[in-house]
Amino acid sequence: MGFTGLLMSNYASPGHVHVSEKEKKKKETTQRQTSKSAADRWVDSVFNSLTHEERIAQLIMIRAHSNFGQDHINAVMRDIRTNKVGGLVFFQGGPARQANLLNAYQNISKVPLLVAIDGEWGLGMRLDSAISFPRNLMLGAVQDSGLIYEIGQAIGEQCKRVGVNVNFAPVVDVNNNPNNPVINDRSFGEDKYQVARMGVAMIKGMQDAGVMACAKHFPGHGDTDTDSHFDLPLIKKSLAELDSLEIYPFKRAIEAGVGMMMVAHLNIPALDKRANTPSSISPNVVTKLLQKDLGFDGLIVTDALEMQGIAKYYTKGQESLQSLLAGNHLMELPSTSKGSIDAIAAAIKKGQISRDEVYKRVKKCCARNTILVWLTGSPSTPPIFLKILTQKQWLYGNVFPKRPSRFCAMITNWCLLRRP
Repeated sequence: MGFTGLLMSNYASPGHVHVSEKEKKKKETTQRQTSKSAADRWVDSVFNSLTHEERIAQLIMIRAHSNFGQDHINAVMRDIRTNKVGGLVFFQGGPARQANLLNAYQNISKVPLLVAIDGEWGLGMRLDSAISFPRNLMLGAVQDSGLIYEIGQAIGEQCKRVGVNVNFAPVVDVNNNPNNPVINDRSFGEDKYQVARMGVAMIKGMQDAGVMACAKHFPGHGDTDTDSHFDLPLIKKSLAELDSLEIYPFKRAIEAGVGMMMVAHLNIPALDKRANTPSSISPNVVTKLLQKDLGFDGLIVTDALEMQGIAKYYTKGQESLQSLLAGNHLMELPSTSKGSIDAIAAAIKKGQISRDEVYKRVKKCCARNTILVWLTGSPSTPPIFLKILTQKQWLYGNVFPKRPSRFCAMITNWCLLRRP
């Protein structure tokens, strides 16, 4: 049914005990169609209220911290008020501070903001005083994927408590290069089948909790010896080799209904022979391989555009334009919001990309955001979510309610010991 339908089905009533299976399915279909119709009307009403530049801005996501000072807060507010950016990606800070800031940011935004975070092992990856679950490499040693599903669900609940509706996780890269400086313990391991199985379990857990998951880093960042934060990694593999190993977990994630894919900054000559062309801005990778060949119909986000894997070649908004031309929907952390909007507007005027195509992507982002905002709502008040995010009793009662095993106790204690 697609991710939107999957999410909307969470609102379906379980029905009466004596209702036939056929009638239940018909009722659920009607409810989904009604909800989708309401969402479409909302998207159209919001879209029609925006100027041309404001529509383009919905494709831009900017950086936000809750541990920086007033100058940073003012800069974020200016971007929201002036440039009408569509989303925020939260980094370091604290849960209470983030929730308070996010409420303030949402209050001044013309359109509800899409809010993301890198919570690969929970909010503790970015926020202090929040539980950190084990890294993926440890979870990859677990044979019971049901446990990984429950951890994914718990991470999803964490995200909702602080108003996050997209988690840039899980990493489904295969850890097949021991010299990799950036993936390593963020991966579920070197076995593509185990990586796929655990990645799918994590995805389903988060999305059943009402938070969109994001499989990363397509088409696979595992076999590199360079960190794309600092340079453009080179992968000397054929498409057949990539398809047989690196791409496998992404295929399984697509089959499982993952809502979003993140495209990495990688130089892969077998896929795009142009010099210094990261995969994130390659139509061959984003449009042909991911969307057409693999059939992915969800949202596609770039890896951070401030990373040197692309920033050393494109900046001043050109990184966003090239990302859009490649087929991405969302541009994460460009060097400039205003420059990105201007570059895309100029490209539309020149005929490099049609206005209709850009608007189609804007509406798609707005439609997904509508569902996510309905599911997550506003952040909880600090006393409530701090209890949820930090207490050992919550971890036992909610993550492992039916698993009072020695292994579960070990993971729980590991989480508590790792907590800042």
